[in-house]
Amino acid sequence: MRLTKRKNYWHIIAIAIFTIVIFFLFQSPWRLFFGNTTKPVYNLSLKIWEIFTPNKTLIAENKKLREDIKKLVVDYALLKDLELENVSLKNALNYKDNPNYEPVLAEVMGYIPGLEKNIILINKGENSGLQVDMPVITTDGILIGKVYKTDKYTSQIVLVESALFKTTAFIQNEKNSLGLVEGTRNLGIRINYLEQEDEIKIGDIVVTSGRDNFIPRGLVIGQITAIHKNEGDFFQSATITSPEKVQNIIFVNVLKPVYE
Repeated sequence: MRLTKRKNYWHIIAIAIFTIVIFFLFQSPWRLFFGNTTKPVYNLSLKIWEIFTPNKTLIAENKKLREDIKKLVVDYALLKDLELENVSLKNALNYKDNPNYEPVLAEVMGYIPGLEKNIILINKGENSGLQVDMPVITTDGILIGKVYKTDKYTSQIVLVESALFKTTAFIQNEKNSLGLVEGTRNLGIRINYLEQEDEIKIGDIVVTSGRDNFIPRGLVIGQITAIHKNEGDFFQSATITSPEKVQNIIFVNVLKPVYE
């Protein structure tokens, strides 16, 4: 039994050696001597050789193809980013409600949540003419905050839901009810100090009053989603919901006054 296995083992070695020898003979001057008599064997040996020998050309082509694919992915991502920036810039330039303000397009670099503060960082600062209290809007014109701090190349923007944010605003109802919009420690936005007799409805739009430094009239803050009114109180208040999710915003516009 062992003898049979040993014979089979040597047969495999002999076939392999024979295949390699035939292959090399056809790569040398001996090919002229053998002619076409052993061509079928040579073809078989060539196939076996290709199976066990790495194809350097194919490997190089595959590597180049992988590099080309990676480059295409990067180029596509850059193209989409530029497309988004161009759309944002176009929307900013279409802001015509107040010609006394110039929109400065900026990119959001980070989001800094906190108990008292709710801040985003943008990539424009004093070198672009930005100052504290300038309003910050989305590319669709929704007020989301105002400049809180600046340095040469960046600015911190305090968001409307922050406890640090305050601005006067009108409710677009029959009386144009005036109140003070304040953030509530990241729990939402409220408009306070509304006269008790004013009729306020769910769905009413809240816009800036134009009575604060740098902030023009008519910027949309959000809609009334809850009303807080108690008998005997001097004032009523309401909850405002912004149509924007700040975490999803990539570009913003800072409205910079234009001085003639």
